[in-house]
Amino acid sequence: MSNLPPSGEIPRGAIRFNTDSNKPELWDGSQWAEFQLSTPNLAQTGDVTPGARGFAAGGGPGSSNMITAVNLASAGRNFDFANLTNSTRSGGCGSSNTRAIAAGGLTPSVTNVINIWTMASQSDATDFGDLVDAVRSTTGVSNSVRVTFAGGLDDPTLHNDIQTVLFASQGGTIDFGALTDARSHTAGVASPTRAVIAGGEEPSKISTMDFFILATGNDAQEFGDLSSGRSSITPTGDTTRGVFMGGEEPAFTDVMEYVTFSTTGNATGFGDLSSRAKRSGGSSSNCVRGFYFGGSNNTPSSNTMHDDCDAIIIQEQSNSVDFGDLHTTNHGFACTGVISNGHGGL
Repeated sequence: MSNLPPSGEIPRGAIRFNTDSNKPELWDGSQWAEFQLSTPNLAQTGDVTPGARGFAAGGGPGSSNMITAVNLASAGRNFDFANLTNSTRSGGCGSSNTRAIAAGGLTPSVTNVINIWTMASQSDATDFGDLVDAVRSTTGVSNSVRVTFAGGLDDPTLHNDIQTVLFASQGGTIDFGALTDARSHTAGVASPTRAVIAGGEEPSKISTMDFFILATGNDAQEFGDLSSGRSSITPTGDTTRGVFMGGEEPAFTDVMEYVTFSTTGNATGFGDLSSRAKRSGGSSSNCVRGFYFGGSNNTPSSNTMHDDCDAIIIQEQSNSVDFGDLHTTNHGFACTGVISNGHGGL
């Protein structure tokens, strides 16, 4: 069976069975999206409240192959999940509702390696091919079909590339369009159909936000601006709203701002991080709450890695609340993007 939709107009909400993937799919108005057929709740011994599982992958202070899993329903419940195939930091990442992908970064040289793992099974990641262009300081955005990487840096060259990999493929990315300008240290989040890429460095810090449609592979268009030029932001979101947390402007900031995917325009104030001003952590979402794992700043010394976790309610503008601490400080400069089996299906 072809994955292309049948000819003629398809009514939103139409259902089909894909005989290639052996999974039912729903037409969301622009693409066929897989149904989530199983509960996202994944319990570990000692979990009082089973919940969806979020992840942080790679990080600093040098580079790391560590993957940490976090129970998104239980503050403080996290554990060393498994390892990437390579030690890396400042890559990009994303997930469907079953599998997670992390790619690129510094090892310490810039790498093109793509890692993939199953979020329900505690086993190491496997190699999933290579990026078209090796980049670091990129961001990943994802829906149930693909992870797409936007921008990045291959020292010293800045990239405007948008490259994508399908979860159902044999691995490796294809060219998928371009950002409005070449930049690195970007942050991106997506609805099932639209991705928004915010901030970054060109090489000065910028406030620009771009958007593109995840299904088409067309070039990005301007979306609006953040309240200030900012890079190394940590993203989260749900199906309607993306939230951009912390970053550098050039001082470290605790500012959070949000956008609504269905519109264009400037970002709106959301609240402040309660833990500290910081940049470049891991992030997750269960489509009700968003999470910031770890991160780094220069206190008390340069490139200090932190283990604190922040949580927000995505549809309520307020300051973050404490969500316990990670078991490690290895996830400063973690791969940028949202990873969770409770978010990836969107």
